[in-house]
Amino acid sequence: MSDNRLENLMLPPRPVPLELRYAVAMGMTGDIGAVFLVIGLPFTWLAVTGDSLPLGLILLVCVFPVIGLVLFAVSGLQGRRHVRLLRDGAAAFADYISKEPTGTRINEQPVFRVDYDFVAADGLRYHGFARKLGGEYVGDDDAEVVLYLPSNPDESILLDALSVSHPLDVDAEGQWVSYESAKHIIWYAVAWLGMLGHMLAILWALVQGLG
Repeated sequence: MSDNRLENLMLPPRPVPLELRYAVAMGMTGDIGAVFLVIGLPFTWLAVTGDSLPLGLILLVCVFPVIGLVLFAVSGLQGRRHVRLLRDGAAAFADYISKEPTGTRINEQPVFRVDYDFVAADGLRYHGFARKLGGEYVGDDDAEVVLYLPSNPDESILLDALSVSHPLDVDAEGQWVSYESAKHIIWYAVAWLGMLGHMLAILWALVQGLG
């Protein structure tokens, strides 16, 4: 992100487009977690309610939605923090950036650890880090933007390290411009509907058992 875009960024609180909110909420692994969760829940239900299935098979089937739930929840919690930074964060320039591969791959893409330093409005230097899938756009500008909470500068994110498909832009009014699609909103809704359906099925089974 260039200097003039930083200067044009409106003061917080600033609106965050809906597609951007959910793209950030899904993060690197939220989509994968949603798939594991939604697909795994019906098979788990069938395994638990099936007749004479080996315990090992039941546990194996149950692993997938549990992993999915963990990935989905972790991405969601981190995403909430990043959305808050997009909405309420002050902006600064990173004066140091390091990008190193972690050795992990997701969907055949390498995951990088990005470390950065910046000076906040209080004149102190702070350090932050993030994990970025693919590593594109990080370090390709002369000046990389950091968003941090003025009340707690240890809470920060390098803007180009956000887990989004396209780099963010700022319009003439200083508001975020996002090029994300609605697929993240759809997957987020499907994951929650899957969990809700599973809970209703459990309640129905309990009611039937008590009847």
